[in-house]
Amino acid sequence: ATDNHKSSTMTTGGSPDDTALSTALESYESEIKRWWSNLDFLAASSDSNVIKIQINQAMQQELNARIEQHGPDYDMDLLANLADKDLQVKVDSLVLRANIADGKYAEQLKLWTEAMRLLPEDRFFVPYETASYILLGSADTLQRACKLDLALSTIKLAMYVPGAEEIAYGHFLDGQIKFELGDNDGASKAFGRAYLMDKEEEGGLFDDVDTEDDAKFLALAQQGAAELEKTIKKNEEDA
Repeated sequence: ATDNHKSSTMTTGGSPDDTALSTALESYESEIKRWWSNLDFLAASSDSNVIKIQINQAMQQELNARIEQHGPDYDMDLLANLADKDLQVKVDSLVLRANIADGKYAEQLKLWTEAMRLLPEDRFFVPYETASYILLGSADTLQRACKLDLALSTIKLAMYVPGAEEIAYGHFLDGQIKFELGDNDGASKAFGRAYLMDKEEEGGLFDDVDTEDDAKFLALAQQGAAELEKTIKKNEEDA
């Protein structure tokens, strides 16, 4: 599962802002590598389907443990966040501060990294709602900071978290990153998934076409959505 992204840290020297961002990137990159390594250890495979199966089994084990502890009426939706409510409050506070620090990339990355460190390192995906929010928030910050390789690695990891594949914004952000990396085919597929998930929503991701890039995103999304619908229809016919 390990994603061998290029190092995104900056060279020493430069302005204080550059130094702060470099330090924040080093800390974040170290943490994300640990999460990838733990996923490698869990799955003992780089095959995405095997990884997903192992994650599902780990989720079921955690649910069984909580049912044994709390009784058969335990609400499995509680897995979405940390079992330790005090710890969840600390994570939520860091997430809120990261969102408020919009545009201050070094500060945001530092806060996202601190939040990551409060999640169970070996099974970070169990509190799936919290984990996916942190990873998508981190990817958003990295994309805005033009750290695209690390942003793509983060999105890839996020998509292994249960439920993350159902978040339209995650696919939209994946499309943005791939577009900026010059991968129009990958961008079209990602945008297409976001488009199909989001098209019924008011104030959707593709509603505002204010810039040339917005128009390109919409065109790629419509192309990707059409191809995806063809594939879905063919699979249904072959079933």
